Amino acid sequence: MFTAEKVDARAARRSASSTRVPDDKLQDEAFALAKSMAKAPLSRCATMKDNLDERCMFDFSTARDHEAERLIACDDGDRERCRPHDSGKRV
Repeated sequence: MFTAEKVDARAARRSASSTRVPDDKLQDEAFALAKSMAKAPLSRCATMKDNLDERCMFDFSTARDHEAERLIACDDGDRERCRPHDSGKRV
C-alpha cells in the first residue's frame, strides 16, 4: 500500500495473503521494502494515511467518497484537495 509499486488486480489478489520470509532473509527483505516505500511521493503516502484514518472517522460512503476525491485531485496535481476533509458525518 505504501510502496511506489504499481500492481494490477491479479497481482494484488495474489499478494493479499501474508508474505513469508525466512529468518535469514528478513533484514534484507525489510530494507528492500523500506527502500521501495521511500520512493513513493510523500503526497501519496500522506493521502493514503488520510484515507486509512478516515475509515474510523466517517461512515463507509463518506470515507469512500473522500478517498475518491483525493485520489482524483492527486492525479490532477491538486495538492490542496489531496488533504483530508474536516466535515461530514462521524460515526
